[in-house]
Amino acid sequence: DILVQLARTRNIEEHGKLIGHQLVDVALRVLPVRPYAVRRMMQILMETGTQQQEYSNPSSSNNTGSNNNAGNGRGHHVMPEILPSASWIVGEYSNLISEAIILDEDLEEDEHDVLLEYDENSKGTYHAVIQSLTAPAHTQTLEASTQSVYVQACVKVLAAASINTNVSNEELEACLETLEMNLPFYMESMDVEVQERAFTNYMLLQSLELLTGGNQQTNSVP
Repeated sequence: DILVQLARTRNIEEHGKLIGHQLVDVALRVLPVRPYAVRRMMQILMETGTQQQEYSNPSSSNNTGSNNNAGNGRGHHVMPEILPSASWIVGEYSNLISEAIILDEDLEEDEHDVLLEYDENSKGTYHAVIQSLTAPAHTQTLEASTQSVYVQACVKVLAAASINTNVSNEELEACLETLEMNLPFYMESMDVEVQERAFTNYMLLQSLELLTGGNQQTNSVP
């Protein structure tokens, strides 16, 4: 929790990458803490996802600022430098999301909401995580290096959801619909790595006949 608290501390952004590396190091080396690390990183991703959504929608009544240093919609500041590490942890250990969901005895009521729901359209935790990772607003507000990790992590979360028998068909369908809707925004990125990862993921889902074909934005992507 100390590293998470540091990640939410203002005016120490120059140490953000170091804090992010330490988060990954702890998750890699300390096996018992991994489910808890996944839970905390999911919270951060959903918090920042809400922040970016409000940033992209100036008419939102909860809009509190115009940059990543502003407080997000759930009242927390999160330094953007740690977001690649947070998304890597959630993606790499997405098989532990089900364990992370039940590790909630010590959470406050508002933290339950952070963990389980991204917005009113969320159909479950897996869907909420995919929503937070693929929000179109990220293409305008996050570094390309962060976007590339997000795009890679989202399909890992989908894979984890697909093998979890407790995940409903409704949630799985919502996950696929969100990916079909949001990945094309990243496919049009000016960054080659972001574009390649998004395009590869989209075509993989399409080749598996998991997409409805309702999104026509891919026609503009070479």
